[in-house]
Amino acid sequence: MISLKEETKRSQELFIKHFKDEYHTTDLPLWTVVEVISFGTLSKVYSILKTEEQESVISSLNGINKKVFKNWLHGLSVIRNICAHHSRLWNRTLGVKFEIPRKKDEFLSIKRIEENKEHKLNDKIFFALSIIEYILSSIGEDELDFKLKIKDLLQKYPKVKIESMGFPINWKENSIWEDSQ
Repeated sequence: MISLKEETKRSQELFIKHFKDEYHTTDLPLWTVVEVISFGTLSKVYSILKTEEQESVISSLNGINKKVFKNWLHGLSVIRNICAHHSRLWNRTLGVKFEIPRKKDEFLSIKRIEENKEHKLNDKIFFALSIIEYILSSIGEDELDFKLKIKDLLQKYPKVKIESMGFPINWKENSIWEDSQ
């Protein structure tokens, strides 16, 4: 992958310089590469992995398959780019629809019903936030307090209409967002 080589080559990180100087090679170990590549490149790297390698990556995600995860990575890279360009996420349809895992009620329940019609909310920021929290808690990174930080942010700005970001009425009852005991 050309962009992978380019991204590591232009990195000014000290640990990369140290590795190149110490071992006299530009072939870097994976842990260094992942530190400096873009999220989009990381998404592309995942998509070209062998099936067994993809399954190894998602093994701790409790039933999320590789097709869904690949879609999630792509969608999260789109959101990362929106943020990097200082664009808004509030009241925005993302332009990418996140894949909804068929056997995961916590994602199937992210919808709104208006006038007896069901609206999936998988193209809004709340769905993406739910994916991030789900991944973090699945891999044991709940100590980052992502969920708490989101709730605190919403509490700090109570006038923000969270429905515009795809928050369903009962979002706090969703198992992803319920308070931990």
